[in-house]
Amino acid sequence: MDKFKEEIKYELIKPIKYTSGGSGLIDAKYITVKAPSVKVRKHLGFIEREYYSMAKQAMEKSNSSYSKKDIEEARKSIKEMQSDPIEEGKIILTLISSSQNLEMCQEHFLNILFKDAMIDDKEKFTEILSEKMSYADLKNIMGVYLGNFLNLAL
Repeated sequence: MDKFKEEIKYELIKPIKYTSGGSGLIDAKYITVKAPSVKVRKHLGFIEREYYSMAKQAMEKSNSSYSKKDIEEARKSIKEMQSDPIEEGKIILTLISSSQNLEMCQEHFLNILFKDAMIDDKEKFTEILSEKMSYADLKNIMGVYLGNFLNLAL
């Protein structure tokens, strides 16, 4: 799988209902998000800082309670998972989820979507549409995005 893509297409677990061009309600099936550019640096930078902060805390905690061999095996396992963007996204989300700033990370991620995402390749993803998104979809798309577009090594 090519780790760095120009965009990702995330299939929604729960379709988002929206209207387009005067037609009736449509069930959005997917969200397409462009690869990050400089215009989202503030939002992505916040998420990266949280990730590195939580990774550092996890490493400090593990250094005090595990042997060097255990730590090396864990690092090797993480490196193997990083070859799969979905698994890497899960690692990132796990660390960020333990942050006191989880909601801020999610807000920053939503701002990335508002700048760079489309619903069914037809409509710009907006705040109104985000309010209809399931929480599971928000977490999953955030993990997929971060796993595909950030090269965050421990």
